[in-house]
Amino acid sequence: MSWIALDTNVLIKAFRDEDAAGDSLRALLASRAAAGTRFAVPLFCLGEFWRVATDKRARRPVAPARALTWIDQLLTRGATLLTPGPLYWATLKSLLREALPVGTDVFDCQIAALCQEHGIEHIWTFDRAFVRYAPVRAVDPLNDRLQK
Repeated sequence: MSWIALDTNVLIKAFRDEDAAGDSLRALLASRAAAGTRFAVPLFCLGEFWRVATDKRARRPVAPARALTWIDQLLTRGATLLTPGPLYWATLKSLLREALPVGTDVFDCQIAALCQEHGIEHIWTFDRAFVRYAPVRAVDPLNDRLQK
C-alpha cells in the first residue's frame, strides 16, 4: 500500500468546485483511494488550507464553518493527519542545514520534514518549486509527473 501526502494547493483545488481541474482531481483522489492508495495531510497544511479558503481577499471566500466541515470530512473519510513526532526537529534541522531556505521555502521544508519523518516519499502539489532538495518527491497529480 502506498502513501501520498497532499499539499495545501491540492486540498484547495479538491475543495473548490469551480473548474474542470477540480473535478478531475476529485475523481483521481477517489480512484486512487479505491485502488488502495492512502492519503496523508501534513498538519501545517490544514492551517494553511483554512487561511486560504476563508481569506476575505479571495475570489470566493468560504465561511469558516464550511472549511471546518470539509476538513472533518477529509479526515473521517480516511485521510491520515501527519503530526510532528520525536524525530521531527532533527529531520527539519537537517533539511534546513542542507538547503538554507528563505521565505516560503521554510514552510515547504516543514511539510517535507513531516513527510520524511513518517516515511512518505511523495507529495501531490501544484507548487513547481516545492523543496527540490528534500527526500520527499513532489508530483503534479493531474500531469502525473515529478516536479523538476
